[in-house]
Amino acid sequence: MVLDGVVLNFSDPDDFPWLDNREAGVQLVMGVNYSLVLTSGSFAPEYVGAWIDWNGDDDFDDTFEHLGTTLTSTPYEAVVLGLAPPFEHFGYCRLRVRAVYNDPLMTACSDAAYGETQDFTISVRAPTMPCMPLLGYGGATAGRIAAFSVDGTDYLDGQGYMWPYYTLHNSTPHHFTPGVGVAAWMQAGSSVGNSYDLMMDLNGDGDMNDANELLWFADNISPSQTLNMNFTIPLTCPPGQYLLRLRGYPITSAPAYTCDDLVYGEIQDVVIVVEEVGGYCLPWSSWWTTDGDFISGLTLNTVQNLGTGGYFGPAYSDFTAISIDLERGADYDFGLQGGDYFPDVYAVYIDYNHDGVFDEATESISAPVVSTTFLQWMNIPFTVPLTALLGPTRMRVRSSYAAAGIGPCADTGYGETQDYTVVIYTSTGLTDEHGPDLRAWPDAGSGNLMVQGAGPAGAPYEVMDATGRVVRNGRVEAERFTIACAGLTAGTYTLRIGAAGGEVRRFMWIE
Repeated sequence: MVLDGVVLNFSDPDDFPWLDNREAGVQLVMGVNYSLVLTSGSFAPEYVGAWIDWNGDDDFDDTFEHLGTTLTSTPYEAVVLGLAPPFEHFGYCRLRVRAVYNDPLMTACSDAAYGETQDFTISVRAPTMPCMPLLGYGGATAGRIAAFSVDGTDYLDGQGYMWPYYTLHNSTPHHFTPGVGVAAWMQAGSSVGNSYDLMMDLNGDGDMNDANELLWFADNISPSQTLNMNFTIPLTCPPGQYLLRLRGYPITSAPAYTCDDLVYGEIQDVVIVVEEVGGYCLPWSSWWTTDGDFISGLTLNTVQNLGTGGYFGPAYSDFTAISIDLERGADYDFGLQGGDYFPDVYAVYIDYNHDGVFDEATESISAPVVSTTFLQWMNIPFTVPLTALLGPTRMRVRSSYAAAGIGPCADTGYGETQDYTVVIYTSTGLTDEHGPDLRAWPDAGSGNLMVQGAGPAGAPYEVMDATGRVVRNGRVEAERFTIACAGLTAGTYTLRIGAAGGEVRRFMWIE
C-alpha cells in the first residue's frame, strides 16, 4: 500500500485476518488531494476497498468515509483510490483497508469467509494549524506525559497509553501577553531517559522549528519525575490564538524536526490566547471555527474583505492593515456574511472614543444579528456618532455560537474574531470641486493633523486659524501625510492646498 508516496507494507497472508498497524501511517492536510494505491494479493478476483474514519466517531458510515471498492481481475493488481481530507476533524483518524473474496456488498466491518483487514493511522491538520506527527506506539513505554499544568490549571487526562496518544486541552481559557512569565510544570511517566519540549508555532508556518518557538526543554532522569517548566511568552509573538504544545519522546529517538513522526511518545496541546501588551482584549475560543462558526466576509463603505473565513481557520485575524473611512454623523450599511453553521450570533464594535476598550453598551454599532441560513449576507445599518473622536481607531467583528459569547471580549466555545482599522473624519466646509477626495483629522495621541487625498507631492499647503492667520505651512509629502500641529489652541482651522502658482485646489474646514 502506498499513500502520498509513503510505502506501508504489512502483508502477512494466511496468518492474521486483522492487523493493527496504527503505529504507522501518513500526515495529511485538509483539502489536499491524495492517491491511495492498494495492491491486491495472489488470488483474483477479489474485492479491495478502503475507509477512513474522518470524524473520529469510531465507525466508517459517514459521508466521504468510504474511499471506494474495486473488483480486481488479476493477481497483484494495483487499485488507485483518490481522497481529500474534509474540513471536519483534525487530529488522528483510523484508515482501514480490506481485501475480501466474493462479497460485492463488503463494508468496513462486514464478516467474510476469506480476506484480510489492516488498520493504519492518518493524521490530519488544517493548512493554518501546526503539524500533527504520528506518535508510533505512544507513551506507554517511553515519552509519557503523566500530568501537565499551565498557569494553575492541571491537566491530568492525557492519552499517552491510548491511541492516538494525543490530547487537546481546551476546557479552560488562558490569556497571556508577550514577555510575561508563565508558571508551568509536568510529570513524566514511569520510564527514564525521555526528552520533553514545549513549543508554539509563532509564525503560522505549520512547524515549530523557527526562532523563539522552542519555549522550554528538559530530560527526566527518574521515574514519574516532576519537572518545573516555567516559560516566557516570546516578545515576538503576534496577538492571536495558539496551540501550546508539549511533546515527549525517548532521548534515543529524538526527531530532527518538530514535524517528524515519533516511534514512541505523546503530544498534548493547550489552547491559549496571546494579547498585545497594553492593547485591546482578545477573546479565547475553545473550538474556534472548527464547526463552521466563522465570518466569511464584510463590506463597509468602499471596502470589501471577502472569503476570509473557513473551517479550522484562525480564531483571530488581524486585518488592521485594512483601513475603512467613516464620516462622523453619516449613515452606513455594514454588510456581513456569516459562516456555514447557523444560527450563529454576529456583532460589530467600534472604539469611538479611542480608549483601547470596546464599550459593549455604547460602542456596538447595533444589537447583535443572528444568521438563519449558511453563508448568509446580513445588513446592519448604523450611524457614526457625532461624538466619535476623529482619526484612526479599532473596529472588531465577532461571530459566536452562543449569544453569551458575543461581547467584544467574551470567551466562547465556537466563533471567530476579526479586527480592522477605521478612520473617523469630518467633511464640514468642503468645496464642491475636489473636496470629497480630501480628508483630514487630528491624531488624538500626537495632536498632529493627518491628511489624505491631498493631491500630488510638492503642492503647497497652509493651515489658517479663524482670523485667516497662517499657523502652519509646507508642501505635500505624499498622498497621505502628517502636519505637525501640536501646540495649537482648540478651535476651527482651514486647510488650503494649492497648485503651483498659488491656485487654490481644495478647501476643508477642520476642528
